Amino acid sequence: MLASALLGFGALAPRVRAADSCQDAPTIQLSLQNCTFAVGQSDVSSWGIHLGVGNDGSQLCAMPSTVVNDTLLMSSEVCDQRWLNGSQPAQCLSRKGGYISQSKLPPAPIDGLADNNPGWRTLMKVDTQQAFQYAVQAPLQLRDQQVTFREGIVSEGLQHSE
Repeated sequence: MLASALLGFGALAPRVRAADSCQDAPTIQLSLQNCTFAVGQSDVSSWGIHLGVGNDGSQLCAMPSTVVNDTLLMSSEVCDQRWLNGSQPAQCLSRKGGYISQSKLPPAPIDGLADNNPGWRTLMKVDTQQAFQYAVQAPLQLRDQQVTFREGIVSEGLQHSE
């Protein structure tokens, strides 16, 4: 996977209750393309959907996933020395499509994230004990649309980058 965030289709699909009318749900177009943005004095070049996260100007490149049901964002810890696996920090940043600083976003409980994402839990148990260490509740800007929901934070492991 070459992107920092994984957009779980369950997170983007509108929730419909039995009492709701059977009108068509709005379509969200996700345009996958080269994705470049500035981080400090450097540009990050990646592939995916260019996203804004939170209200502090953070940017990421994200990829849709059929493995997860929630949106997962990479944090800066995934490029710490113990997770580089022979890569350089700049390579890691590009492969992850950038990452967020979790301390700049409102925290959310991780309760239920692992249960809601069994595929991710299986991938991560290869090299980390816990699939999720953190979660945030932050707006994601998708082109001209914005949605706010809980996002799990990935801060450990190697399996998400292979």
